[in-house]
Amino acid sequence: MSATSPAHQDWIPAAPFRAHFQLLLEQTGLPWRVVALATGVPARLAQRLALAPPGRDRIRRADALRLITVGPDDLLRLGDQSVACRAAGRRLAALAKDAGLDTMEIARVSGLTPNLAHQLLTDRLHRCSRLTLLRVQACCDQLEAVPGAAPSRIPAA
Repeated sequence: MSATSPAHQDWIPAAPFRAHFQLLLEQTGLPWRVVALATGVPARLAQRLALAPPGRDRIRRADALRLITVGPDDLLRLGDQSVACRAAGRRLAALAKDAGLDTMEIARVSGLTPNLAHQLLTDRLHRCSRLTLLRVQACCDQLEAVPGAAPSRIPAA
C-alpha cells in the first residue's frame, strides 16, 4: 500500500488527538469510558489514548474528527440535558445484582452519588441528565467487561 493510497490516507498520527483526549479527561474529570461514549470513539481507542504510553500510534481519520469536535465544555453541558433513563437504570440494576454489587459500590464504579445510584437501581428515576446516562452506560460496559465491545447504546424507556 503506497503512502498516497486511499486506505493509507484514512489513518493519521494519533499524537495530537491523544493530547486532546487527555485534555478532555483532565478538564472534565470524567472517566475515559464516559468520554468515549460522549465523543463516539470506540472504547478500545479511548482506552489506548487514555492509558497507553505515547508511541507511533495512528488513528482513523473519522475517529479523529469525532474526537476533535468535542471540547470540555461540550462534555460538561451534557449534565444540563434531560433524557429518559429507566432502561439504563434497569440494566444497571440487573448487572449489579449479577455482580453482587451494592449501591455504594455502583456509586463508586459509576462516579454517581450514592443517592442517584440508589434511585437508578430501584427504578425510581425516570429522567436524568445525559451525562448521568453516559456514566451509567460506561459503568455497565465496565461491569460487562467485554474486550473490544462497542460502546453500549441503551434505548430510551
